[in-house]
Amino acid sequence: SEFYARDNRQALRHLLLRSTKYSSAIIIPALLLLMIFPRAILETWVGPEFGRLSWLVQLYSAHIIITMLVGISSTMLVGINQLGPVLKISLWAAALNLMISLLTVKWLGIGGLILGTVLAYLISSAMYVVAGNRFFGIAHRTFFAVTIRPLLPAALVTVIVTALIRAIFQIQNLPDLLGLML
Repeated sequence: SEFYARDNRQALRHLLLRSTKYSSAIIIPALLLLMIFPRAILETWVGPEFGRLSWLVQLYSAHIIITMLVGISSTMLVGINQLGPVLKISLWAAALNLMISLLTVKWLGIGGLILGTVLAYLISSAMYVVAGNRFFGIAHRTFFAVTIRPLLPAALVTVIVTALIRAIFQIQNLPDLLGLML
């Protein structure tokens, strides 16, 4: 708010890009592990009877990655009282989520509700990026280059190494994975 009050657009751009980059660097690796080992984590955390729901964890983890990439932008827009774009996008996302959820819940159960959330937020996230970048004067290419591109090698290594460990050592549960790491 202070940067906006002082009309310091450069500081706002810098804050948005760095905050998004750092939050992504912290959250994405953990979510990738959750997406690769959902059954092991669920069975260890809440019991073996929940292992069958691992695909829901994977789907919802994708939603968290998507929304995390735009969370800073939407929060900053609210913080500087630019509620119009945020309200429009949020209402649109809620309506789309409801529509998809109602159409898919009969066939997918709770998975249909999660699918509605993921698809609605995938589309609305793109809208938040466009709105935030437009307001803060950031080119889409710059947003991608600063916030996402630097994380791609680490994300790829996380996925490959974890998949290899899982395949080579036949890791199926979290205690085995932790034992291998220690």
